[in-house]
Amino acid sequence: MRDSPEAIDLEYIRHRDAWLADVIEFLARKGDRIYLVGGYVRDLLLNRVSRDADFAVEADPASIARGVAGFVGGEVVVLHPEERIFRVMAHLPPERDGFRILDFSPIKGTDIDRDLAGRDFTINAIGVGIDALARERIPLPGGLVDRNGYGWRDIKAGLIRESSDQVFLEDPVRVLRAFRFKRLLGFDIEESTLNHLRKYAELIRGSPGERIAAELLEILEEPGSAGVFEDMGQAGVFDPLFPSLYILKGVEQNAFHHLDVWGHVLMTLDELDCLLAQPELISPCMAGVMRAHMDEPLMGQHRRGTFLRLAALFHDVGKAWTATRDETGRIHFFDHQRLSGGEMKRVAEGLRLSNRAEAYLLKTVTRHMDIGFILSQTVTPRALRRLLQRLGDETIDIVLLSVADRAATLGPLSTEEGRRLFVSFAAGLVEEWRREEKTPRLLGGAELMREFGLKPGPLIGDLLDEIRFAQLEGFLETREEALHFARDVLGASQPE
Repeated sequence: MRDSPEAIDLEYIRHRDAWLADVIEFLARKGDRIYLVGGYVRDLLLNRVSRDADFAVEADPASIARGVAGFVGGEVVVLHPEERIFRVMAHLPPERDGFRILDFSPIKGTDIDRDLAGRDFTINAIGVGIDALARERIPLPGGLVDRNGYGWRDIKAGLIRESSDQVFLEDPVRVLRAFRFKRLLGFDIEESTLNHLRKYAELIRGSPGERIAAELLEILEEPGSAGVFEDMGQAGVFDPLFPSLYILKGVEQNAFHHLDVWGHVLMTLDELDCLLAQPELISPCMAGVMRAHMDEPLMGQHRRGTFLRLAALFHDVGKAWTATRDETGRIHFFDHQRLSGGEMKRVAEGLRLSNRAEAYLLKTVTRHMDIGFILSQTVTPRALRRLLQRLGDETIDIVLLSVADRAATLGPLSTEEGRRLFVSFAAGLVEEWRREEKTPRLLGGAELMREFGLKPGPLIGDLLDEIRFAQLEGFLETREEALHFARDVLGASQPE
């Protein structure tokens, strides 16, 4: 049985989450009937703090959301116009959790009991009145809104139980959510619930891409996503979601690997989690830069790190379609990265991800082999410049994915020395990328066209590249030197 507090009140919350305690005080002063419900209450009873909180309200949720947004300095987003669900997003300093989300929805049905009874799992079908929470100490479990007490009992027992036998039929995406909670909370899925999610998993195919994406990105937001996908595979519910990943299980690899492709993908995800948490394992001097880069939002509140985990999940998906054996019996996966990128793009489109997220995923997957390719050749300064030019703003992201990929490659032909050299080169690559980023360009395309009477075209880009290479290699330091260099390359006279 899990430990839980004997009672909760506003001070209990304030001690753990002062920001939300202030929000609760603000809401209590409005005098409306408002309930804190779902995951935040569940986590509170597990002595955890969630960044998100849901409120069920009897009054107009739009008005309440606007009031809270003004109070916390956040913005209001309409999640579901028809259902009148509104979200308040607040940006906080990193030391105060960075990003917080508050959702406000109208009470469905005749009262809060019926509203909660229609939610996904018993552990989320619980609530507590804001007014009572703000003015008195609420004993547990008696002070909770918890129909028949199932939520409290299942939290104590560590069980994920459906609120009704229609839960997955009504919303098949809840299959994903069940496995997310299993890993996130360390709970078990109750037997009849497991049978029902297996029965209805096929219905995921007909679910809107945005709904699948929302739940998938929640899984990928936190470390340990490999375990979620492993659990789904063992339960037999992964095929309907991503058939192209399902077929990776059992695909044999060459002697550089010790696992089949699916096992390698899961291990790569685990290794990536480690690197995202400790980028100093690649470069101690660049760890801060790498960490800040991966924390940048890429789509909504979801960060680069979330999408890099998705890229890691699909980085080798093309191997199922490119596996060949040569005359010696060695296995090859020629051009698998390109096919993997194409599948990643197709999946991103199906999930209705933003154009920026789609481009990011395509690039990180398609380019994840580039570092290994250059190391198989003589690395000249010019080749290094070209590599950094190809990787661009995703240099750190691709370095992290590539190092995780190499760390998950432990076959007899993969040596510790080879992995060490790979990491060393990757660290130098990040340092050089940072140096280039901080070095301003000496000339722009408009200046070249004006100075030399050139027209827009590929020549401008090529000339800018040559100037940039010469600058970064230390041959050019001033604008005037860059102009002289450009004149020499063009074989033209500088205008008077």
